[in-house]
Amino acid sequence: NQLVHIADTSDQFIELAEKELAQKDKKKWLQKVDKFISEDSWDNTVSRIRTLLYEAISNRQLVLKKKPEATISHHYLLKGSLPAAS
Repeated sequence: NQLVHIADTSDQFIELAEKELAQKDKKKWLQKVDKFISEDSWDNTVSRIRTLLYEAISNRQLVLKKKPEATISHHYLLKGSLPAAS
């Protein structure tokens, strides 16, 4: 419905905020908001927002839980040194 925007990054947030702040005529937007509010309930709105938040949190946790790419171990033996006795 384009009444609000949800940004994925801080750069996108700034871009969307600047775009909205540059809008001179808010009358059409306010009419859309009034119509939306009159046809919907606060409970439905909160439920949709909650779903979006949970999805975002879940996606972020999946990204954070991903195992890092295979790491390469480097072992060095200094010239003239001996390995530890076993």
